[in-house]
Amino acid sequence: DDVAAFIRHDPQGRIVYLPDGIFADADFKARKQGSDADYLNFLTDGLERSLRAARECDVFLSGGTSTVVAPAASLPFIALQAGACVVEVNPYPTPLTARAIFSLRGPAATVLPRLVASAFSERG
Repeated sequence: DDVAAFIRHDPQGRIVYLPDGIFADADFKARKQGSDADYLNFLTDGLERSLRAARECDVFLSGGTSTVVAPAASLPFIALQAGACVVEVNPYPTPLTARAIFSLRGPAATVLPRLVASAFSERG
């Protein structure tokens, strides 16, 4: 399955993915204090949700990431394969730049708020 493939990517068999934005920080800390099995289940669930979202989204925003740390780096490419419009926001080119539908140069903290404001502004 998808998750097992990502786990095998790490030579030591460690999970190297933290599902940013899916869980509150307090939830993550609470899970980390549990057993190793609970922690692995927590991370696996986050990765499975992220993979599913990448496969099912219409638009994928990739902001402020180098797009090189696996398995999260594969998410925009999975979205592209599924037909999503992938928008990269980064001050520097990344491995995603040549394949993204749109590649916007600048810090995510500056560009993303302007992008959202533009996308949802009232048009006369």
